Amino acid sequence: MLKDLKGYRLNVELSREVYEERKEDIIQGGCYNNIYKVYSRDVNRFREQGWKFAYGYINLFGNDNLMIRHCFILTEKNEVIDPTLVAPTYFDESHYTAPEVYSHFTFAEFTIDEYVEKLAQNDFNPDLIPLYRKKEMEYQNWGMTQNPCIAFMIDTRDA
Repeated sequence: MLKDLKGYRLNVELSREVYEERKEDIIQGGCYNNIYKVYSRDVNRFREQGWKFAYGYINLFGNDNLMIRHCFILTEKNEVIDPTLVAPTYFDESHYTAPEVYSHFTFAEFTIDEYVEKLAQNDFNPDLIPLYRKKEMEYQNWGMTQNPCIAFMIDTRDA
């Protein structure tokens, strides 16, 4: 259990589908902008299929003790769509497909209207870093008290 974070499984097939549709917009390491671009070019899909915006962490390569801040999409079935992760140069599906693997964890989930409101609160910067800095510091401090420790890699820009 990771404090109060909700865990979700990656839908590799749907992530690849979205990546292929929008690969000209997807940049490795650019998850916040990637998700924003997918949304801005396909608003109707978000509305019709009930997709949400998710902010949280991913445990890369199956390492449960290293959590990296991340942004992705949640489907109406609570599956993860992560076009940033499945970019072909480094993605290894084997780390994410076991049925018991929860690779993505959220501290915030938004509908379209909630997302637009959060963007406005953050000068339309999709990273939302200042809005969740305090909460993320709590995760980082909590992770250091665990045995073994869990490292929460947070973005410290504008700290």
